[in-house]
Amino acid sequence: MNEDLDHQGEQLTPLVKIHLIKEEIAAIPNAPLSEHGERFDRVHQKLNAALSDIEGI
Repeated sequence: MNEDLDHQGEQLTPLVKIHLIKEEIAAIPNAPLSEHGERFDRVHQKLNAALSDIEGI
């Protein structure tokens, strides 16, 4: 499924994407320590993509 679409198939705004990424970051401490690196890498990629969609950054 395309991560740029919400559950109803609507396009997500960059700010909504960033909000969802913040929720992912907050969930990382609850994951096993062995998964932290992979999760941070995934969040980093998503955050870079979301920020690149915002003009002026």
